[in-house]
Amino acid sequence: DSHILKQERKLTIYTSSNYSAGDPSARLLVLFDGDGFLADDQIPAPIILDNLIAQKKLPPLVAVFVHQSAERDKELSCSEPFADFVARELVPRLRQTYRLSSKSESTIIGGMSTGGMMAAYCGYRDPEVFGNVLSLSGTFYWYPGFDEGTAPPDTETGWLTRQFVTGPRRPVRLYVAVGRLEAGFPINSLVEGRRFRDVLEAKGYSIHYREYTGGYDVVGWRGPFVEGLIALTTTDGKKESK
Repeated sequence: DSHILKQERKLTIYTSSNYSAGDPSARLLVLFDGDGFLADDQIPAPIILDNLIAQKKLPPLVAVFVHQSAERDKELSCSEPFADFVARELVPRLRQTYRLSSKSESTIIGGMSTGGMMAAYCGYRDPEVFGNVLSLSGTFYWYPGFDEGTAPPDTETGWLTRQFVTGPRRPVRLYVAVGRLEAGFPINSLVEGRRFRDVLEAKGYSIHYREYTGGYDVVGWRGPFVEGLIALTTTDGKKESK
């Protein structure tokens, strides 16, 4: 029940087999578009997490899959109320219920497509909550009025990228993946992803950037999802671009 959004929200909670309450090494993973991360024909995250845990490639964790409403595009388009819901209501409740660490570096927020952009927005807006961002084909070309078609035709793309340009550097690490075949017209997600990467590197962020051979495709996101989780649960903070 969200007081900020004035509605009830559907969530799915996953606890890893090696999780125990009060374990200081346990991580919190928050993922938007919960339906997509729970579908076998998209990114079957519970199965992937089970396998990575069994292979000792991930520390103990609790994952929450946030299910979007019919207002998905509005919720995930850099929405301040929705970001407040996640940072001010959802995460504190999860940390209290599962006795997780309150450290931002122990929390990952992620998503695919618009959810990937929203994850980066949450990391930018609330770095004291989200110390790690996992973005799969984030829609970094987005700007206010894009979805509604109300913006002037000459509006510059990349609103969130410009926020990173003009704002002070946040203490947040990012894993950003984009497909090499996402170079469409008039929207070129590959160019926008590279632009976002260049801005973050110039600002001194710790960013793992990955271009995979594929397009805007949920199956293509499976590999980067695994790689991103492993990268963001290490502690070296190394910058890397591929």
